[in-house]
Amino acid sequence: MAKLKDQSAWWRPRDRFLLGQFLQGKGLARALMNDALSRVTVQGMVLDLGAGAHGSSSYHTLIRGLGASNFVSVDIERRREPNIVANFEASLPVRSCKADAVLAINLLEHLYNPIALLTEIHRVLRPGGTLHIVVPFLVSVHPDPKDFFRYAPDAIYAMLEEAGFRQDVEVVALATGPFGAAYSQIGPMIPRALQWLVGYTAIMLDKLVGYVVKKRQSALRLEYFPLAYYVRAVKAREDER
Repeated sequence: MAKLKDQSAWWRPRDRFLLGQFLQGKGLARALMNDALSRVTVQGMVLDLGAGAHGSSSYHTLIRGLGASNFVSVDIERRREPNIVANFEASLPVRSCKADAVLAINLLEHLYNPIALLTEIHRVLRPGGTLHIVVPFLVSVHPDPKDFFRYAPDAIYAMLEEAGFRQDVEVVALATGPFGAAYSQIGPMIPRALQWLVGYTAIMLDKLVGYVVKKRQSALRLEYFPLAYYVRAVKAREDER
């Protein structure tokens, strides 16, 4: 089983991007998620699960290659105006090997049987197609309509393997450190006009902690305080099986 990917390989939170997100009123977890998704590129038919119309979520304008022409949204609620209304606890009304990419952003924690959906995603993805997931971790409970789980990397890898994703799976912790994790919990209680300042201060303090940890060669890692995880999984090509 693969291990948690070292973030330094490709992802570190960008201070200027996060500051911009704060000034737009985004929380730290959402800002980190958007930072990660802004580095994602998709092409071909893209299924967005748990989303409304194109442009209804902040990440729709950040993912490169995602436009109204190749975007198909699937949701359980018709009022959100998805392209397809479907129950995520049942079979998806999509043909096998149809999608080039699937997005499941902040969705799995709301499902009691997420492996069933992951298996369906594996079915509808074409060989070589990519699944992009974001799941929260150190964030508050948020029923929509229900909130069942938080997933650590071992659980994510195990679920994906059971669903058929057995080769190319990557899990990245979206984290700044202990101060960012603490701010994420108390941020909503801070006056909105000051949230950006307190949040950005937390990020700078985490940078200081990171420097001290590295200097002392401590076993503590900033990735031990994840607000969320970004996951990328590729369906194996026929000739790789």
